Amino acid sequence: MVILRFLISGDPDLIRRIGSATAREVRATGIPYTFAPCVAVCRDPRWGRCYESYSEDPKIVKMMTEIISGLQGELPNNSYVSHPYIEGKNKVAACAKHYVGDGGTVKGINENDTVVTPRVLFGIHMPPYYVSIIKGVSTIMVSYSSVNGVKMHANERLVTRFLKKRLHFEGFVISDWQGLDRITSPPHANYTYSIQAAILAGIDMVMVPYNYPEFIDGLTDLVNKNVIPMSRIDDAVSRILRVKFTLGLFENPMADNSLADMLGAQENRDIAREAVRKSLVLLKNGKPTYAGGFLPLIKKQPKILVVGTHADNLGYQCGGWTIEWQGLSGNDLTIGTTILKGIQETVDPSTKVEFIENPDPATVRFSSFSYAIVVVGEKPYAETNGDNMDLTLPDPGPSIINNTCSNIKCVVVVISGRPLVLEPYVESMDGLVAAWLPGTEGKGVAEVLFGDYGFTGKLARTWFRRVDQLPMNIGDPNYDPLFPFGFGLTTEPSVQTEISLRRQRYERYAEGQAQSQENKGGNAKPESQSKGIASRRVPHLKREMDQMRELMNEMRENMRMANLVDDLVPRTDSPFIASINNHPLPLKFKMPSLDSYDGTRDPFDHIATFKTTMHVQRVLDKIMCKAFPTTLKGPARVWFSKMPLYTVSSFEELTKLFVNNFIGGQRHKCSLSNLLIIEQRENESLRSFITYFNGEALTVDEMDDKLLLVAFHNGVNSDLFIHKLYELEPQIMVELVHSAQNFMNIEDVIIAKKRKRVEQMEADLSHHPE
Repeated sequence: MVILRFLISGDPDLIRRIGSATAREVRATGIPYTFAPCVAVCRDPRWGRCYESYSEDPKIVKMMTEIISGLQGELPNNSYVSHPYIEGKNKVAACAKHYVGDGGTVKGINENDTVVTPRVLFGIHMPPYYVSIIKGVSTIMVSYSSVNGVKMHANERLVTRFLKKRLHFEGFVISDWQGLDRITSPPHANYTYSIQAAILAGIDMVMVPYNYPEFIDGLTDLVNKNVIPMSRIDDAVSRILRVKFTLGLFENPMADNSLADMLGAQENRDIAREAVRKSLVLLKNGKPTYAGGFLPLIKKQPKILVVGTHADNLGYQCGGWTIEWQGLSGNDLTIGTTILKGIQETVDPSTKVEFIENPDPATVRFSSFSYAIVVVGEKPYAETNGDNMDLTLPDPGPSIINNTCSNIKCVVVVISGRPLVLEPYVESMDGLVAAWLPGTEGKGVAEVLFGDYGFTGKLARTWFRRVDQLPMNIGDPNYDPLFPFGFGLTTEPSVQTEISLRRQRYERYAEGQAQSQENKGGNAKPESQSKGIASRRVPHLKREMDQMRELMNEMRENMRMANLVDDLVPRTDSPFIASINNHPLPLKFKMPSLDSYDGTRDPFDHIATFKTTMHVQRVLDKIMCKAFPTTLKGPARVWFSKMPLYTVSSFEELTKLFVNNFIGGQRHKCSLSNLLIIEQRENESLRSFITYFNGEALTVDEMDDKLLLVAFHNGVNSDLFIHKLYELEPQIMVELVHSAQNFMNIEDVIIAKKRKRVEQMEADLSHHPE
């Protein structure tokens, strides 16, 4: 299966399918439980576990929790919020990890201290856990790291008081591998204390790989001495049994051998390859002197060159946690396709593919290669072994890039678990692709390089220039990345692919007709007559041939336009690709009339106003690109004029670049943590609380009803109304407010009567003073 880390495709269906495929393969091994997903929000790529995190942005990580629905099954609408849920024998119990703040440690050092304010802790690192609990995640694993000096394995405030009581998590909390040992420094220095601190903090299941007799004896002694109350043991056992019952382990305790065929099944590999294709990020496509982009590559060439340490190494593609803890090198560890093999299978059969891992400059320059594909990157690592304070491209990557790209047109494919220092080499490249860790499906990379599919991926992490900028994340002051968060160029599937598919369909049809005539023997009709019959029987064939001719004409016209000198003139000061620059404005098009943006206001507001104005005219994406710069002035106009040429291929890309640059002007939006700390005050009416709660909810970005319901349950303190909520079980906020209406009306009457009674008493006292 693929090891996929940075997916920002915005495709929840794909994410669920990845989870389902993973569940099937895990179940096929006889194991009903997986330590996934990792919902850490990595804020510093120097961290050796950053590739286990989906993004620096909690919004992306929250989106990726959709994988829980794939692993465990879709939570029914009427299910109890925060209760574990597993759909059936093809699903597994999931584990959200590592709770909490492991992605925010100082300098990205693994297992270090995360020093944060409550706003950062509850607004950045905690939100993925809110969503995981709502999706019914069965277990949560505690982090080795500390939060503000307190080891998470001993943090009763965050594990019991917040996770279990405040968020009402009803699954079980599990330690990390030898997590109790690492509560003390050095590890295992006072194991009795570690057991006491961890169990009282709220850990229910403990990973003790070696010294389990010591753990059992120590825990038993602490319980017998009433240091750890039996109620804490009962709570842990109840939670573990709840998950086991939900899994059906007591009804079906043995592994199901019928699932064995699912291991490495082609349908799972197809999902993995799709994930690879959609996670690739195109960072550079061509140079300023180009009329168009360098990618997609042309399949049919006399000879092409593939170089680099990672081009033909399955172990490097998979990274750490593959077969062995720190990963392996080579192609014998598992079944899969290297990027080199994928290239060989994707190019035209007549194209010669020559592989030289580390070529000398003369060979590159004088061997008549049409172009080169350079594949370099990081070697596998896991956990602390991956901590890296300089993040330079490992040798011999730099020399391979220089020896190749200075002598021939090249695209560089980077295999890594995180951004690396690439700025010194980017100028020499014709194309640059972040492929992350594509796992066993190297052909997915080749399919996009050669245009079978287009590039669609966007950066889920800021690509920095220098390590002295770190940590640097979207929204930070002095944000100056090499490639900003959300950046990613796009391409369309190659026309050559469309034509070849249609040609193949036509050839298959012709072969079928010929075979049919052979089978009929003497009944074969004259050629001219059979053509007429074929034409009548298959009218769609003529249509497809006409479409092929149109595509061919379009290709010729594009090639002619690309060579015209005057076609270059309008592009000399524009960041848009040729198809946008050359697109004419509609005859009746009116430029948008709205206040010009100067960089000081909220960029999201400006984009929303612009879209509303443009959608009235129902214009194309290309027209929106051309019109948007007319709404800028001052610093914003200067920013647009300095954008790199030929880098923007859609309005979506333009707006992301715009927002990344002017994020400082964004109005402050609250996080879910703001709602979770709202509580109904003593003697506060339900109407007053709901009014205040709804007002605060409007300031929260990307809120949904399930999150609102959890936050409301946390805050309301009216015992009678809480009882009513559990009776009615509203699924959306509208239902909740509707059910509250009668309660509020009655409460209003009672309050009015009390007020009237008080007023009457005050009046009586004024008339009858003592």
